[in-house]
Amino acid sequence: MRSALGALRPLGTASLALLLLLLIALQPLGADAALGMSCQISITIPEEEPLGTLVTTMTASGGTPPYTFNFVASNYLAPISPDGFYNISSTGAMRVHNRIDADLYPQGLTVRYLVRATDSVGTTGTCYSIISVDNINDNPPTCLDAQNIFTVAENAPNDQSLGSVAIEDPDTGSAISFSLLNSTAPTGMFQFSSNVVKLHDNSMLDYDTEPYSYTLFVRVDDGGFQAACPVQILITNVNDEPPTFLDGPYSFHVLESASIYELVGIVNASGGGRDSPPSNYAVVGSSSFTITPTGRLQVMTPLDADVLTGPLEFMVVALDGPFNASTNVTVFVDDVNDIAPFFDNPSPYLVQLPEDTANGTTVLIFNVSNPDITPAFQEFTLQLLTASPFFELDLSAEPSLKLRYAPDYEIPSQRNLSLVVQASDDAGYSLATIIITVLDANDNAPQLTSQLDFFVNEGENIGFEVAQLTASDRDSGLAGQVQFIQDSPLSGYFNVTPDGRVLVAQQLSFFQDPVVSVSVYPEDLGSPPLRGPTSFLNISVIELITNDAAPTFDNGPFSVTIPEDVTPNEPIIRINVTDMDPAHGNGPFLFELVSAPAFVQLQPVAERSVDVVMTRQVDVDPPGAIVFYSFGIRVSDNHPYNPLTRVAIFNLTIVDANDNAPQILDEYEIFVFENMTSGVELITIIPSDADRDPVNQGFFLVTVGDTFTSDLQTGVISLAPGMALDAEAAFPPAGTQVSVVGFNTPFVYGERQTFFTIYCLPFDPVNGTFPRDNAIVRVNVLDSNDETPVFTNPIAFLTLREGQDFSQGFSATDADITSPNNVIDYAIDSASDDIFELVGQVVQNSMEIDAEAHGLQLRVTIRATDRGFPTLATCFDLGADCYFTSPDFELIVTVTDVNDNAPAIDAIDYVPAFENLTLGSTLVDFTLSDADVTSPNNKMALSISDDSGLFRVEGTRILLNGTLDYETQQSYNPPLSVSTVITINVLDVNDNAPFLVFDSLLDYVYENDPAGTQLGVVNVSDLDSGVNAMVTLSTATSPSHASAVYNNTAVVLVDGHTLTVGDLALNVTGTDHGSPPLATTLHHEALVLDVNNHCPVVTSPLDVTVHANAISDHLVTIVQATDDDIGANSNLSFEALGGNATAFVNISASSGAVTVRVSDFCALANEVLVLESVKSGVIASTPTFSPQSTHEVLVGAIVQLQLPWTHSRAAQDCAAYPHPAR
Repeated sequence: MRSALGALRPLGTASLALLLLLLIALQPLGADAALGMSCQISITIPEEEPLGTLVTTMTASGGTPPYTFNFVASNYLAPISPDGFYNISSTGAMRVHNRIDADLYPQGLTVRYLVRATDSVGTTGTCYSIISVDNINDNPPTCLDAQNIFTVAENAPNDQSLGSVAIEDPDTGSAISFSLLNSTAPTGMFQFSSNVVKLHDNSMLDYDTEPYSYTLFVRVDDGGFQAACPVQILITNVNDEPPTFLDGPYSFHVLESASIYELVGIVNASGGGRDSPPSNYAVVGSSSFTITPTGRLQVMTPLDADVLTGPLEFMVVALDGPFNASTNVTVFVDDVNDIAPFFDNPSPYLVQLPEDTANGTTVLIFNVSNPDITPAFQEFTLQLLTASPFFELDLSAEPSLKLRYAPDYEIPSQRNLSLVVQASDDAGYSLATIIITVLDANDNAPQLTSQLDFFVNEGENIGFEVAQLTASDRDSGLAGQVQFIQDSPLSGYFNVTPDGRVLVAQQLSFFQDPVVSVSVYPEDLGSPPLRGPTSFLNISVIELITNDAAPTFDNGPFSVTIPEDVTPNEPIIRINVTDMDPAHGNGPFLFELVSAPAFVQLQPVAERSVDVVMTRQVDVDPPGAIVFYSFGIRVSDNHPYNPLTRVAIFNLTIVDANDNAPQILDEYEIFVFENMTSGVELITIIPSDADRDPVNQGFFLVTVGDTFTSDLQTGVISLAPGMALDAEAAFPPAGTQVSVVGFNTPFVYGERQTFFTIYCLPFDPVNGTFPRDNAIVRVNVLDSNDETPVFTNPIAFLTLREGQDFSQGFSATDADITSPNNVIDYAIDSASDDIFELVGQVVQNSMEIDAEAHGLQLRVTIRATDRGFPTLATCFDLGADCYFTSPDFELIVTVTDVNDNAPAIDAIDYVPAFENLTLGSTLVDFTLSDADVTSPNNKMALSISDDSGLFRVEGTRILLNGTLDYETQQSYNPPLSVSTVITINVLDVNDNAPFLVFDSLLDYVYENDPAGTQLGVVNVSDLDSGVNAMVTLSTATSPSHASAVYNNTAVVLVDGHTLTVGDLALNVTGTDHGSPPLATTLHHEALVLDVNNHCPVVTSPLDVTVHANAISDHLVTIVQATDDDIGANSNLSFEALGGNATAFVNISASSGAVTVRVSDFCALANEVLVLESVKSGVIASTPTFSPQSTHEVLVGAIVQLQLPWTHSRAAQDCAAYPHPAR
């Protein structure tokens, strides 16, 4: 029993309070009647008394000695006090039993102990003593360094209190004094009074000069011990100085082709002294540039060095609150070759060229300009795009067009000529059209075209017209007009007038001069006139026989319209005549053409009928072509001496026929922005058609789905109503088939592309045909900034403990396809506190997170802004203002509260209580507080250590639990304590490597699988947390790669076109972001399967001679072929397609051997054997095998076996079938 009691230790505060309550409950209201007890009521001893020190002696009287003494408390009865501090002997001596430290009881340690005396027969008596333990000064004061750090702004006023020196001293009642020992601050800067530090002289405060912290050393004296406490004073910066530019003035060079927001240079300023750098910059004096808050000087408007007279000079102002600073910036805009040379004269050039111009004459001088200011960029090349035998460019001096060979006006196709000249440099080209009109010159002498033999009746009157002479002159105008001159007439019988009429000059007599000769020559009216050769007219005088009725035309006058494509020598009209003279009414008649074109002739049909025919077709399409001809048809009767003649007018009109196909250029190329509106004109294409009649002129049709529309009348191609272009959609996608009007085979688009191909087909409306191949209009769709950045994952959640650092990555994409439209910048848009910062594409905390200061949930939104013009950005509130955009990235951080704040109790030093208070009265109600924000970290409990049993705790109140007696004791110091719950958080370290598992992994791929084919999925996990659990995948096998890990999965992609048939070894490595990083590698082997994508190639000769005496089974040839595929895809089979109708040869399906089956070649003289596969139509074919298909034939090549007397044909190309989809 004693050893058990002796093992007791001092009780805790809570246990002690409970024990006191028990002692009080057992206290008797009066002295025991059986035994008398003598006790010292009030005792005070110092703390830390040695063990065994006598405290007091209690005596008993009466009863039957000897006596035993025990401490009593409820069911407790022992010679050692319940708190273990004291023991009592059988003689009543109470001594110190355990070490007593009053510092553990800040409220004081006073306990009432009840002692029972028992005699030898069991008679008892009780009494009590109240023992108070004095707190002696046995502990030095402790400096609370973390609380002795004060801050003062460099512009703080004098006498500002900076703070009080914080210490701890467990000893109570000690008088503590403070004094200044030493200081690193200048004398007089700070003032120290009691324990308060004040600013005394602020003239010496300057954060911008070192030092910017000082330390005061304060002596703390509690009367027995001393301590030296360092007090650190930090000077905080105030923006009180203007910024300063690091360099300047600044000078930069930028190309005039720089895009909007392209970087020109960095203009940086620093804060004055130690002030922060300026928060913003501004460009003053130029609208061509802008500057970012980080000093990035960027292009704002398009630049043009060719119009600038010098460099651009402006100022950049650094904005720093109330202070500004400026610097001069000079930007030299460097010229680039961005302007194509152009012709100064308006196009087309109009040139009139006489046909007799001398060769080598300069026809035209070109003036070509280039506004580029750099001389090297002003150089250009001149090229004659139109092939012409008549002209050439002369670049020896100033560029000019010279005559190489003079055109001939008399050739209609050479009268109007057009040339196209191109001036070009690296920036582009311009075209000039030259229209040359060839002027006629008098270079052709006239030629007599009429007949030379004429007849006239004797006795005709003077002035009678015997004949009308005709002549032709290839020249035009006056040079083409002809007069007739009589050259030394042999007789005076006839006169020839200038207009060619042969007139009777004197009376004629058959008997005197039956035949008269007249010489005449034609001469034009040109300058100088040209004379034609002299001709002799033979005029026969006819003996007069009465003939008084000229023949008449049955169906004249005549007007005939024929097409230009009339069939030559086919009758266009039949002419019949009648003669009323009885002797000559039946003819025969003489029909003649008068002034008719050479292509018109007469064909006799009967004595009085003749057909008019055209010997050739006449093209009326060239400009200036003659379409109307008027001439005469003369008919004469057969009178031998006095034939009568009649002339009918014949009008011939030649109309246009649709004999020219419409023509357009082969290819056009235009550039448009994707944000163009529907209905806007893209290009105007008007086909050229040489036909004269507009009805015969063609137009074009446009096909490319419903994206574009065309106006058939104006040739305008425009974006169809309701349609929009999208450079990002790359319409149409790969594999799209477009049916083209007039073509049997649909066009198939290849890879995805950012352009459209419009097919323009010239259409002949008369014949309803497409007379030539299509032309192509390539519409390049240029990217405009119409796509907003989109975050890959717009929201993320993190849970962490307060005080724990974090980082969260994010990424965004921009569907625009060109820079800077798809270049993304990130910035914090809004945050619930200023504890966030961006480092690249990672948001992290910039200070320690405190749940009590910052709350249990933090939010930050990141805005992604592209660099296009105008800029597009994500938006936070997807309401009306953000209807057409995508959301910001939002990070929601849940903070777990940590029990890092101790509970606190009101500092109440004095509580008055009247001695007549009733039991249960409230003596004091404390206010407890704990800065922690969550349960159980902020749960608190109040306890009291009261040996007297007079007090008890209920919640936060101390209630009276006994009777107070002022006369017995005037004050009590029951120790109070507050307890709380501590949560111990275990922090993660990177001690787990990533765990990788293949999922949905293929064992094979095909050699022609496109880039981006999914080989498999990798599931990723990591038992660690935070950055330790962030994993990046990489693949060691090229050309494959693993995409980024998202939702713990990643996709492994391959490009079959870059793989080799055979084994594919794939290593996927997952590496976490911990420090040091841990990695795990998975290995997988797959097969790259061959695809039947090579056509068989016949390597044997294609022409084989078979001798007529070949016997049966004679080997004619072996058709040899190769196939670049492997395995089953390279197996070849041979079959006959046709030409072997009589089966005179056998073809081996496996070897390709061709042998004679029958030898009767006489019956097969025209037999041609074409060997080809039955299914594919080819001789050599290969089957395709894949896990999902059975048998498919890939086309090979045709070979033909022919007899010696037949002509060979080349092998036909193979047409491949598509590879079966897996």
